[in-house]
Amino acid sequence: MNTIDLIFSASNSIKGYTRLYMWYLSSVLNDISLNEIESFADLLLKARDRGPTIFFIGNSGSAAMASHFAYDISIGTRTYEKPFRVISLCDN
Repeated sequence: MNTIDLIFSASNSIKGYTRLYMWYLSSVLNDISLNEIESFADLLLKARDRGPTIFFIGNSGSAAMASHFAYDISIGTRTYEKPFRVISLCDN
């Protein structure tokens, strides 16, 4: 059973579920490495400066995230002197 199912099973009210879910979400967010986020951002910026196309791929919900992220950084930076060149391999 996954953590969300365990939280649901352990809850006897909406408030109880919400409390446990927020505790779980906080613990997940606290485990994210800010150094890894910075390294990923630096990698993307260096790739943009060199000019290659950046490819994103995912499966199922991750495919939607890959598509959305590719769209956001390509459209969101097209007014800059050097926009990102990205493609989501999940899109056709």
